Amino acid sequence: MIYFMQGTETKNIKIGRTDKPVSERFNKWASSDVLTCLTTIEGHSEEEGIIHVRFARLSLHGEWFKPAPELIEYINSLPKSKWSGWTQPNKPSWSPTIQLRIEQEQKGDPAVLPRITGLIKHAVEYDGLWRAVAIFKCSICPKKHREVLKGTGSLPTVFTLTCRNTGASLEVVNW
Repeated sequence: MIYFMQGTETKNIKIGRTDKPVSERFNKWASSDVLTCLTTIEGHSEEEGIIHVRFARLSLHGEWFKPAPELIEYINSLPKSKWSGWTQPNKPSWSPTIQLRIEQEQKGDPAVLPRITGLIKHAVEYDGLWRAVAIFKCSICPKKHREVLKGTGSLPTVFTLTCRNTGASLEVVNW
């Protein structure tokens, strides 16, 4: 099933695919916005890919698209489904999704020191718990790292990211 979700605040649209009911799929997302299902249609990865290509110029990131008139018109032309209008119940109050570009300050010879670049995204805080996802890479390590950072209390203002292969680290302060 291919689904079309829209954020009630941002109005951005997520076009994705699932084999599960939409209500189960909602539980996998950490979003700062309350999402409403506009409609669903039958389809597999190939059909979803065709829709993504058709609206590629509206792409924000991943499966998220700008709510341009031609996309809204396309979705409105699709038949309504049993999921149309469905909104996630009891949506927790998440803090806004944060995308932070990380770039290590160089001290010394940049040709010798590893450089860490990346981003922290999906930083959320709820009911005394916090979670953030860091995606970063080291300039001398070919591997991209994905690290889930989590803990209790308030979302910290300092994170330390370390390349497991080179040992290069970066302290991200006041992000």
